Amino acid sequence: MILDGLTRKSLTEQIYDRLRHDITRKIIKCNEKIEINKLKETLKTSQTPIREALMKLEHEGLVEFIPNVGARVISISQQDIKEVFDVNRMCDCEAICLALKSEQVESLINELKFHVEAHAKIVEMQPSEEYWYQAQQVHGVFYKYADNKVLSKIALQIQGKADMLFGGYILLEKNRHCGVEEHFMIYEAVSNRDADKAVEYMRLHWENAKLRLIQWCDKDGYC
Repeated sequence: MILDGLTRKSLTEQIYDRLRHDITRKIIKCNEKIEINKLKETLKTSQTPIREALMKLEHEGLVEFIPNVGARVISISQQDIKEVFDVNRMCDCEAICLALKSEQVESLINELKFHVEAHAKIVEMQPSEEYWYQAQQVHGVFYKYADNKVLSKIALQIQGKADMLFGGYILLEKNRHCGVEEHFMIYEAVSNRDADKAVEYMRLHWENAKLRLIQWCDKDGYC
């Protein structure tokens, strides 16, 4: 676990970032126990910042504390996939509707185009963290212009599990290409100010991703 070069962050934040990365990228597996004593030895630090980092991960829904066991990465079921993706779909579709009612639609279209094109440029990049970051920027445009704090908060609450689900899924290049193609479809509808079509494409985007992820999980044994 390398934490050098992150001196501007607190020790808790550094540990949190690294553990979150390892969990969402499957380096630490589902149901795997997180040994606090081992982390203390590896990081040469006290238990306090480690526990604080784990509590942040618990708040995100990535870690759970089991009596007489300790901290453990959550398990992921097909039902979890369906629920997370369904909520993401509903939030994104509502964000599109609100964003297209904004007085800044032209700015919305220009910003969305920028992020969709930036996303497409890195579709084959490895490692895939940058791809996932850019994908989030595409979706984030709608929340920016929807300007609804409650909706944004709901979407943020399930971000941790979404990151965890997509962590391995986006390692497959064909899945990344599909995501980029679907983003362009959404952009075309938005550029034509066609809210119904944009919502339809966003709904299909999440439904397709859900089906592909479930198939991948069944094959990979992730769930």
